[in-house]
Amino acid sequence: MNDFTVKWIDEKGVERSKKYKTLNDATYARNWLLKNGAKQVEIFINK
Repeated sequence: MNDFTVKWIDEKGVERSKKYKTLNDATYARNWLLKNGAKQVEIFINK
């Protein structure tokens, strides 16, 4: 089963990442991060 990693740069310029089990969860997190000021938000698929 694949899992998904969301990577982003926070408002202080620190690169962060978090793993999610479903694409829906990762997409929800990406949208939330973009609304709250994160930059360069990316979703990666881990096989």
